[in-house]
Parts: sequence; structure tokens; C-alpha cells
Amino acid sequence: FAPVKNLGLIILDEEHDGSYKEHSSPRYHARQVAMQRSKVNSSPLVLGSATPSIEAYYYAKNGFIDLNPLRKRAGSGSLSKVKIFQNKDDSRVIGSDLLFAIKKRIERKEQVVILLNRRGYSPFIFNKEEKEFIECKNCSTNLCYHKSGKAICHICGYAERFENIKRKLGEKNVELIGSGTQKLEEFLLEKFPGARIERLDQDATKNKGIVAEVITRLINEDLDILTGTQMIAKGLDASKVTLVGVINASTGLGLPDFRASERVFSLLTQVAGRAGRASLEGEVIIETNYAEHPVIRLAKDQDYEKFFNGEIEIRKSLYYPPFSRLIRIVTRSKSEEKSRETIQGIYEILYSKIKDFNDKGTYLLGPVDCPFYKVESNFRNHMLIKTNKQKELKEMVQSSIGEFKIPFGVYVEIDIDPVDLV
Repeated sequence: FAPVKNLGLIILDEEHDGSYKEHSSPRYHARQVAMQRSKVNSSPLVLGSATPSIEAYYYAKNGFIDLNPLRKRAGSGSLSKVKIFQNKDDSRVIGSDLLFAIKKRIERKEQVVILLNRRGYSPFIFNKEEKEFIECKNCSTNLCYHKSGKAICHICGYAERFENIKRKLGEKNVELIGSGTQKLEEFLLEKFPGARIERLDQDATKNKGIVAEVITRLINEDLDILTGTQMIAKGLDASKVTLVGVINASTGLGLPDFRASERVFSLLTQVAGRAGRASLEGEVIIETNYAEHPVIRLAKDQDYEKFFNGEIEIRKSLYYPPFSRLIRIVTRSKSEEKSRETIQGIYEILYSKIKDFNDKGTYLLGPVDCPFYKVESNFRNHMLIKTNKQKELKEMVQSSIGEFKIPFGVYVEIDIDPVDLV
């Protein structure tokens, strides 16, 4: 959108990144905007990524856009050796193999990057008496314990004093389960008291300039261990980083979203690329509960081509992009009944229109509850349209919503080409 005159080149780096999609209205994708500007200004557009989105790579492989593969890593580095270890004890923060590898790097005055894609101290607070996890009062998601002494919802920000929870349920009935980045940092400080350790996640980077300061320290070898969430998975280029550890590598694979595998593969491959970027040999250690999962195995081999070939066959058989275009309709309301009635009403009108349209390339899925069913006290329902005639279907969707009398307090969202379905 920048009013640049004489635009000569557009570069969209890390084009696979989901943050290029705007999740509030207008729900545009920066890649599509860049492609349009490229046409209008007759400027070349470069889509750069070590793990391209399935759609972009498919179009490149089929000649719709030019494919220019880079065969070598930047600098003198080579691909790191990757090892996978099955988690044997979920109560441990780090397995013995990764712990030993960290110790060796500290002794050799080399640097370590450890990815744990979970904020906070413990992601789950368990009520032993009721045998259930404690959820946010506004959202259908678990509260996460933070070292500040608060149980926090990572969706709406609701916070409750942990002491109040223990007082209410009885201290013996409350148990913290799992590890977040705060717990990992605490564990490493105990194990390596002389090491210089920093953490980068949403909680640690609230103050302006922290990210740049920590990354500069890493590059200047003023840091021994950097831990954090997915924000440390890309863009780090430190010559002394020879070990990358990934804890709970399968986080995200269980999401009911057809792009879940792509996201996990991309994250693991990207973070693996932080090790061995110069003359020193790199090593990557992946800890997971699903060591034999195909995505984990392919990430170990850093074999994007093989991952793409398998994923594209799944997409084709299930008629997902790039073989179709998607339209997602979401209703939300503080009234559970109104949200469900609205999505059902829109579905019935739309179904009759599509039936009359008689297009064999259009399918409706749903309506069902959203995976994150309750967000900020709003109940959410959705339906998904797969089609190869998106323009016509978009008009049908808009007219169907117009024909249905939307009750007061119900909001309807239309997301064209959604990047997630949760």
C-alpha cells in the first residue's frame, strides 16, 4: 500500500509466513496484494522462502511463476545433522541427550538455540478432584500458569491469581502440567549457573528494542543459550550457534486444520537452519512424543521436495488449495443458540443456491462449532466452501447472508482464502 513512485522490485521474504494474512477486516493477504501491485506497476516480484507455501510451490512447479532454486546455503555452512529422540518422561523439561549436547557446547564456548513453542511456565493447570484442566471463563481454552503468579488466557488475556485458584479448589487438588519457555529458562539457569541465557517470547519482548538487543548479543557472542517460541526460528544468523534443540516438536500437529502439517514442517526446518551457518558443524536435536510421524521424519531429513510431494497428493484427494479456493463463514454471538441458528440459516439458503447453480466443483462443509468454540465470551460456528468458481460463490455467500435476517448481537465474518480454520 506504500505510495512508492517508480517501483522497481517487490520482495516478499518468508512468503510462507501466516502473518502475511490480515485476520481482521479487510482480510487481505499481502502476497495477493504484492502480486496485484506487481502487475499494475510492471515490477518483478520475488517470493522468497526455504519452505515455500504449498500453493506457491505448486504454481512454480507448474510454470505459473518462475522457479529459481538456491542450491547452496549462504556462507560456508552446510546442513546440520538432525537427531530425533522419543520423549520417555513427560515430566522432564529436557531429555538427557539434549542436556548432554548443551553441556558440550558450553564447554567449547559455542552457542545454543532452543525452541519450545509454548509461552509461560506451565501450559496446563489440572484440577485433580474434577479430573479436568482449568479453562478461561471467557474462552474454551486452558489457562496457562506464569511465573508472575497468574493463570493467564493466551487468547483474550484474562488473568486470575494462582493463589486464588489453589484457595478455591484446595492446594492438594491443583497440579501444574507441562513446560513453557519460562520453566525452560529456569531449568537451564539451574543446570548451567554460569551461562549467559536469554528468552525471547511474547512475554519477554514487551519492552521496545528487546528483540534487537538480544539478537545482537547472540551475534556478538555475548550469549551462550537463547530460548524462545517460534520468533527465534528464523532470521538468526550467528556463526557460533552449533546446536539447535526443539522440545515438544509435535506441538500443532493435532490441530483440525489442513495446514497443520505444513506449519510444523516449516517451523522445524526453519529453526534447524539456525545451526551450522558458518565453518563450525551444526547439530539439531528434536524431542517429540511422535518420533515416527511422517512430518517429523521429513523435517529431520530437511527434505522439502518429499514433503511437498506427499502433501500435494493429500490436498488433491481432499480438494484443498491449490486445487480449490476456500471461503469460510463464521458466526459469533454471546448467545450460543443465536450463533448456531444463524449459521444454519445461512447454510440452508446457500445450499439451495449452490444446488440450483449445479456446479460439481463446489462443496459445503459444516456448519459445525469452531475448534476454538468460545472466544472472548462469544460462541463461534463456521462452515467452509471449497470451490473452483470463487467469484460466483462469493456473490452467493453475500446474497445468502443478505437474505437471512441476522439477529441482533450476531456477527458474521466472511474470510476469503483463510490461512487457518480454528
